Amino acid sequence: MPFTAQYGAFNVEASFGDWFRKNITAQLPSWADTGYFSASGVNFSYPDKPLTFPSFSMTNLNTRDEPLMPRGGRTSAVTFKLSQWDISCWSSRTPTGGGTNAAAERDVRQMRDMAIHILMSAKNNIPILDYYSEGLTATTQLGSLRLRNLEDTPVGPHVDPAVRRRRLVVTLGYQELWGV
Repeated sequence: MPFTAQYGAFNVEASFGDWFRKNITAQLPSWADTGYFSASGVNFSYPDKPLTFPSFSMTNLNTRDEPLMPRGGRTSAVTFKLSQWDISCWSSRTPTGGGTNAAAERDVRQMRDMAIHILMSAKNNIPILDYYSEGLTATTQLGSLRLRNLEDTPVGPHVDPAVRRRRLVVTLGYQELWGV
């Protein structure tokens, strides 16, 4: 029998990453190269892998527990978790295919607006899927992530003056039941 957990960090991270990638690539603006974006427009391993432009990057900053008391004499405990993410939008005046992009600043602002739109549209219904048991074809919904906070956070200039970035810090909440 494969390892399973009610949700587990892997299920949560994989679910949010896959949900974000599918929803963001479904809303690409006309200036985006859809062939590029649909394949690799969201970077999950930045900064370990170099970015291509334009693109998004997603990094799980932390997950913390807020224990809740067991109810009604049950031996199980519910833990409320908050998972914080950095979602960054990247563009460059010298994009990855060559040439120049005078609209790099417009591009990252539009990408930021796209990310905010899909997150606010979902709010309390980002599915947690069972990647532990079902692998990359997961369809069984175990629960939902709920948007708790969304901040458009300033960043300093990039070391490459041609690179433009907008950063969102997203906090998601979910509950896990232990000792079932």
